[in-house]
Amino acid sequence: MKETTLQETSRAHLLRMTARRVFTVILLTVVCSTMSYGQQYLQHSIDSIKKVIRYYDQKDSVHLSAVCRGNLMVIYYNNFMNDQYMAEVDDHLKWLEEKGEWSVYYFIQGIKVLTLIHQDKVQMATREAKTMMEHARQHRHEGGLALAYVGMADIYSATGRYKEASAQYQKALAANTKKKNELYSTVMDNAYIMQASALQQLNQNEEQIKHCREWEAWLRSGVVGDGDFFQCRLANCQSVLAEAFTALGRYAEAEKCLQRSAGYASKVQDHGLTVLAMYNLWASRSSYHLARQQAKEALACLDSMNQLMGGEKGAEMQRADALVMLGRGKEGADIYKRIIADKDSAFSHNMTKQLDELNALFRLDELQMQNTLQRTRFAVVFILLTALALIGFLLYRFFAVRRMERLKAKSERMESELRVAHEIQLGMVPSVFPAFPDHPEVEIYASVTPAKEVGGDLYDYAIHGGHLYFCLGDVSGKGVPASLLMTTAINLFRVASRQQLAPVDIAMQMNETLTENNDSGMFVTLFIGKVDLKTGMLDFCNCGHNPPVIIAEGKPRYIEMKTNIPLGIVPGYNYQNETYGCITGKPFFLYTDGLNEAKNAQGEQFSYQHIIDLLAQHAFTSCQDTIELMKSEVSLHASGTEQSDDLTMLCLKINN
Repeated sequence: MKETTLQETSRAHLLRMTARRVFTVILLTVVCSTMSYGQQYLQHSIDSIKKVIRYYDQKDSVHLSAVCRGNLMVIYYNNFMNDQYMAEVDDHLKWLEEKGEWSVYYFIQGIKVLTLIHQDKVQMATREAKTMMEHARQHRHEGGLALAYVGMADIYSATGRYKEASAQYQKALAANTKKKNELYSTVMDNAYIMQASALQQLNQNEEQIKHCREWEAWLRSGVVGDGDFFQCRLANCQSVLAEAFTALGRYAEAEKCLQRSAGYASKVQDHGLTVLAMYNLWASRSSYHLARQQAKEALACLDSMNQLMGGEKGAEMQRADALVMLGRGKEGADIYKRIIADKDSAFSHNMTKQLDELNALFRLDELQMQNTLQRTRFAVVFILLTALALIGFLLYRFFAVRRMERLKAKSERMESELRVAHEIQLGMVPSVFPAFPDHPEVEIYASVTPAKEVGGDLYDYAIHGGHLYFCLGDVSGKGVPASLLMTTAINLFRVASRQQLAPVDIAMQMNETLTENNDSGMFVTLFIGKVDLKTGMLDFCNCGHNPPVIIAEGKPRYIEMKTNIPLGIVPGYNYQNETYGCITGKPFFLYTDGLNEAKNAQGEQFSYQHIIDLLAQHAFTSCQDTIELMKSEVSLHASGTEQSDDLTMLCLKINN
């Protein structure tokens, strides 16, 4: 479910506050804050609201000036003007505190917490939430305290701490009980929708269903009216219910919820709220179709989501699952790699660490009576840490020279080991040409250029029983881990080819070995071929690798192939064998993505089309000439730009 924050309820809340005052304020401030801004109108709208603020300040209309200030902050937030917001928010908070306009004060402070979260300043956001909580308790403001709980919960949600987030949302719902409080509907709406999201992330589906029933009853109580916002929230509620029923395998109930969600969404007139309702509906439908193994329908829903958001991609894990389900393993594997890289980011680690260090500070309702003792403990810890840091610094200085000498020796030893590994790797692939002096009908040439000292590309070939076996592939990742997997893959291919197996049997045998204990998640894209030297017939199995090129009658073209996933991902995967036909007299060219994805200084790729164009422009003379041509053209294209991936090529021709 798409996350919803104060951004989505701020406009409706300020509208209700203003409607009880003067029509002029509705005209000059609320209209400005609820319109869809074009770039040419945005600054004009901001300037207009600032003029209104000055006007009401001169008239000493405190509450109307406060509402205008709140609308101005909402405009900054809704238009991602974070720097402008942070530059002005403290002055507005100071003014609101002096005038005692607490509802707008806590509303703006809640948005400040969200802005800091969006700026990745989690520690500052937690401190702001603490300040807000202490201030609301001091002034006995129920809505402000509940909004502070929501802010703390948003921080936990942003860092994946959904159990703690759920507890904070429950506190917000429990603390915000008085409907006369002007922040009541804002707090309740945010707490209900974000608690539903937290329960979904925790897989507490039965609790999620119960919570959604309570949420729907609250919406129908009349607190938020019966307009677009009401219809949008009903649609969101039904989408979340559908997700819960889908997770429990109750598909009939899930389908009914999706139908109701679509009905509510169709009644929404406001564009922004329509986008929100439909986005959540498409997301829930994609989860529903994936659970029922309907991959094509799920992809259609995900494409609709992306189109709705102007091309911005979302729900990447669902897209990867659908692609693998459809047999498009290479595309799915690429998405899995991106997701794993994102999860390993230092940003997520640092935010979690910061929350662990500061978590005790925000359990104020349980620890309020122990503040003095806690401050003393912090002081003692600070002194101890300072002393330890000083001792550590002195020890570091004392052993610095000796440590640097050890590091230098270790570095030289590692460089030596990498050079040896590089030599061993190159020794694993055949490099003597002509490759088969006893078989003049077989012309073959290959080369490998690692992007680092030790790479992950591979190729091999051998003749067994009157058949030429050959392969070319690419291991995910680079460096020593990729080289180790490359060595394993080559040895597996050699053992299987000596058994004179069909390419598909070689693939399945290699896959079973590579998927065993593959905790690192690495995989191999591989093209496996087998040519009958008497008939020239080619059998092959392509395991998620780039399409090869065949040159027939001087015209190069890519071979159309069935889609198999790379080796090492799914144990027991049923790979498919294919037959091309006779390739006698037809040059056959294989390569890794280090060729078609080679970039120049402008970031432009060498491209698949450029490969075809070069082979069409230069008549085939020999396999070696073809590969040397490609190496020369890649070097010319890169123009000194550092190679980003291993480059491996193989060309063969069976002569009459």
